[in-house]
Amino acid sequence: APDGRVVSCGRDNKVQIWDLTGKNLLSPAFKGDLPNRVTFNDDGTKVVGSDWTGKVFVWNAKTGQSLGELEANPPTLTERVLRDVQRIAALATQSAAAQTKQLKLETDTALANESLARVTQDLAATQALVAASTVAVRPATEAPPDVADSPPPPSPNPGEEAQRLKAAVEELKKQLAIRAKQAAALAKDSATAKSAGDEATTKLRAAEASLVKWQAAQQNAKSSTAAGKGSKLSRGTE
Repeated sequence: APDGRVVSCGRDNKVQIWDLTGKNLLSPAFKGDLPNRVTFNDDGTKVVGSDWTGKVFVWNAKTGQSLGELEANPPTLTERVLRDVQRIAALATQSAAAQTKQLKLETDTALANESLARVTQDLAATQALVAASTVAVRPATEAPPDVADSPPPPSPNPGEEAQRLKAAVEELKKQLAIRAKQAAALAKDSATAKSAGDEATTKLRAAEASLVKWQAAQQNAKSSTAAGKGSKLSRGTE
């Protein structure tokens, strides 16, 4: 380092910083596989090291705090831009599919809830009829003499009608349980689809931001290259 500090590494899997007298100042935490090279950056504020697997680590040279890892073989700016463009296309397709699925599930959920409401109403109405059918039937009065010989009009059997209504109630209860189960399952699937859609949208926005960043870096690199060439040409003509 500019101030004379020395950084070392060895087979003990340690990275250590020393002063000019040989006093150990720091031992930054190393989580790699056998460090094979370490060095200070130009101003001595950071230590950069690598291990046998190719990982590159960076530490704060004064505190020993890990600042992260660097890519061992980073892609070029052009490769980064192309990668983000391809990723955005894939994520856009994924996001659109998730939104379509979510919309369908929301529609299906609404229809299931409507069906559930209808069955609930039918059940309530049928139960009311069952209650009415259990009311005692008033005894028939004696017919007037002039119509005594006329056959009485057919009347429904109260017992049979009550049984029919009770059977209808049981069937509606079964339908109600099925509709409720279907509505709950669709609501759950809809929530899952919404979460997946939100996640896909978040990833898409992140990829778009990354593309903007690397496109700007690519443009800056081109501008710097052009400026460097212009400077060389101007010096050559002097």
